[in-house]
Amino acid sequence: MKSYTVIICPNCQCVQMVVNDPKKTACNRCQDQLKYRELKHFFESTDEEEARRVRGKIEAKERGELERFNELDESGVFKSADEVNDNIENKFLEQKGLQEIKSGKTENNSRSRKQIVIDGINNSSPPTKSNIIDYAMKHGISKESANDLLVKIKNRGEVTSQNGEYREL
Repeated sequence: MKSYTVIICPNCQCVQMVVNDPKKTACNRCQDQLKYRELKHFFESTDEEEARRVRGKIEAKERGELERFNELDESGVFKSADEVNDNIENKFLEQKGLQEIKSGKTENNSRSRKQIVIDGINNSSPPTKSNIIDYAMKHGISKESANDLLVKIKNRGEVTSQNGEYREL
């Protein structure tokens, strides 16, 4: 069974999740080799979603956004990644009268909207927020949706940002 541990790099303060119990791990941001057993373990769980939520909460606290995070958490947004996606997408589509595009695929592309944003990270040079959003807009995603998706996948720990540039983890 996998276990998930939330740690903070002592060198660059990057909050990250480590899977299982490695002897060493590399920091996602500064790439420094860290001795796992010497790190402070802020949270441990066998539930990946729970560990991601704790990591997100620590990141929100560091950015001064803890109150907003708690509001979202209390509203049930972070219960399950699949529930979150479906719930947010359904509400947005209902508001815009676009329930017929529930599939999450763009009309001219078989990739999901999330995959287009991730491709924007990997294909933009430099992978800044504005370049990623421009890439997504060229592939049929609205500016607001691209921004929301970027925030969601960052909060889930699928991507990280440093000095205004994003990269997939």
